[in-house]
Amino acid sequence: MEIIMLNVKEVSWKVILFYLLVSTVLVSLINLVLFPSHIFSPLTRATNNWIDATLQANLLNLAVFCVFLFVFGKLRPADVGLHWRKLSQGIFLTGLLWIAMQAGILIVNWINGDIHINPSWDETGVTVVLGGLIGQLLGNAFFEETVYRGFY
Repeated sequence: MEIIMLNVKEVSWKVILFYLLVSTVLVSLINLVLFPSHIFSPLTRATNNWIDATLQANLLNLAVFCVFLFVFGKLRPADVGLHWRKLSQGIFLTGLLWIAMQAGILIVNWINGDIHINPSWDETGVTVVLGGLIGQLLGNAFFEETVYRGFY
């Protein structure tokens, strides 16, 4: 299947290279300095783990991305594949795929006779598990899909 993007503005190789360098430095800073220093912990604790370190770090990445691409690169959200009119469709399909995946796992575990609640729900708590899911969906997944599929 070929996807044709009409009226998409391209950005210069200088902006691409500069963003690549800045994002490499930022990702290194986040992983090697900010995560180990627990700088994201106060907001994580204040929100009872609903806004975890992963979500905070990716929101920081997303902010830098938006400044570089939409300010310096003079791009529009549509130029990187972000279309508000398709948001509900994307949320619906993501939810549908997630439910299908969970059903598949449940069926396999039922066949194997091993249906049980993951212990992390009791060990770490519901807000930690759901905060992690939110961090992955709204943090990692959204940022990476926008940058790697939409921009690069």
